[in-house]
Amino acid sequence: MFKFFLIPGLLIFQCYLVLAQHALTDTIELTEVTIQETSKFRPNGFKVNILENAQIENKRMGTLEEILRNESGISFKSYGAGKLASIGIRGSAASDVQVVWNGMKINSLFTGQTDFSSIPVLLADKISIVNGNTNFGLNSGAIGGSILLSSEPDFTVKFNVKLYAETGTYQNFRNGIALGGSYKKLVTKLVLYQNSADYTGLLSANGTLGGKLRNYGLIQETYTRFNKIASHSLNLWLQRSYNQLSTDEFKPEFQNEQFLRMVSNVKIRLKSSNFLWISAFNYSYLNYLAPTTAINSKNKLNTVQNTLEVNGKKGKNFAWRSGVNYDFYTAESNNFVDRTTHFILNTYSGANLNLSKAIGLYLFTNFEYAKNFSSALQPTLGFNYKINERILLKTNISQNRKTPSLNDLYWIPGGNPALLPEKGITGETGFVYDISNKNEKLSIELTGFYGKTENRIIWVPLPGGGIWSPINIEELRNSGLELAIKGKFETLGGKLETRLNLNYTNALTYNRTQLLLMGKQAIFVPKASGSHWVQFNIKDYSLWFEYSYVGKRYVTRDNSDYLPQNMLFNIGNSYRFTLKNTMFHCGFEINNLLNSYYEMIPNHPLAGRAFNIKLSLQYATK
Repeated sequence: MFKFFLIPGLLIFQCYLVLAQHALTDTIELTEVTIQETSKFRPNGFKVNILENAQIENKRMGTLEEILRNESGISFKSYGAGKLASIGIRGSAASDVQVVWNGMKINSLFTGQTDFSSIPVLLADKISIVNGNTNFGLNSGAIGGSILLSSEPDFTVKFNVKLYAETGTYQNFRNGIALGGSYKKLVTKLVLYQNSADYTGLLSANGTLGGKLRNYGLIQETYTRFNKIASHSLNLWLQRSYNQLSTDEFKPEFQNEQFLRMVSNVKIRLKSSNFLWISAFNYSYLNYLAPTTAINSKNKLNTVQNTLEVNGKKGKNFAWRSGVNYDFYTAESNNFVDRTTHFILNTYSGANLNLSKAIGLYLFTNFEYAKNFSSALQPTLGFNYKINERILLKTNISQNRKTPSLNDLYWIPGGNPALLPEKGITGETGFVYDISNKNEKLSIELTGFYGKTENRIIWVPLPGGGIWSPINIEELRNSGLELAIKGKFETLGGKLETRLNLNYTNALTYNRTQLLLMGKQAIFVPKASGSHWVQFNIKDYSLWFEYSYVGKRYVTRDNSDYLPQNMLFNIGNSYRFTLKNTMFHCGFEINNLLNSYYEMIPNHPLAGRAFNIKLSLQYATK
């Protein structure tokens, strides 16, 4: 079945190589090539965390769950090693976090969430985390936050080959190959990857076994600069997954998924403004099978997303954006009565305005209309104040909403077409203290936040029992503090990098029908969490250490039962050397050094101590 991915990818790759023979011969300056404008979006007054390139390269063969799990404000809920991993930001639900890939929203329309254990880091060159419901037009529904994934071209490399291989405990095998290069005004890259593991050796306290996973995919990226005015990018992502969620012979579970996602991005640069057209298509198919309970769920989705935007700037003090976004979905499921169509229309407009060297404003409005739902105006306001050369004050307030998922509306039995959209409003205030010079960098960011989400959708049993249905009966109030410290220093003849994140989150639920649930901590949301990562580089050798702490998490809505706190230690090293145009990189790491037993969902164990060997080879010519 690998031909399903390989053949179209190679055809696209070869077609663009043929087109390259007719490209114009003008010299291209790297700084002029900015295909994906949304990846550079930093509104005044908001906390945006952009991962370092070194972080991404260290986890190239990993998943988004592995690279994001220790970032500030983020918590994951995993159903076990190799199984579904959903994200939460500042106590939000998984469906409240919008994932955007090169301008395309990739959350499941059926459940509203994203499986971060199945998204490879190979997909992105830049990863940005937006905490809170910051609205910028392409992330409607992001009540909790947004994860922005973007690809960036490199016109300086003529030919590039990268080989990745990783193996270790639990029959973990990950490998991939990336081929790419540039020719005059064209850059292209083809990536093939596969990932497999067997966690059947994991056993929970009640006898639940781990599962098996296998997925493989193809990523094709092409960037073309026709002239000084027009440029185009095309991103293609195909993936197929086979997961055995349970290997228990009495209760086997299987989940197979395949999808094709494609994003076309056209940019026209005018004298004082830019025109941007993002057109995206997504086909996905998901089959969940549990033979012993006679469940055979089949879901098919076709999505078309289009965004037209005009943006520009005047000097360094004023930048503006205005556009319209239209998403259309067609869904088929044997869990629904009939094929379902759905659409969301957004118009948005906003600006970054620097009133002086010390004061910056961000003003934004988003008007949304969704099928069968009333329209809504969602304003956003951000404010920066530079107290002095080292201290920056940031504050903001924003409003967003999220329409119910297709399962919430149409699932048979129990779906509720009368549901209202969830509404969220958040505010935050923070200080950034930057102590940096030519050779050393240190930044300290302290942020306090408060948010309220109304009309939260909760599935409850209907009178008579047996059937569950979703209703708008809950409110979430989340508040807390986040401390993030990042530093780079020169010491002991090498370079030391460090990151420290400390988080305290109060995520309290208020249920209108059950007084005993009033003011209780949201399930699976730890009040206290933190992580510390240190890496020391001396010449071509690196040694790193990582520690993470997650406080106790309640697993019942009345907070009567909980999972205990856990502490994990990871350690690793790597060595790289270069021969002519070829760089070799080898590494060894131990995850869960103390072999701690821990769970994020009761009776779904996560991996114990694991040893991994990583090898990579890169050949490049400039």
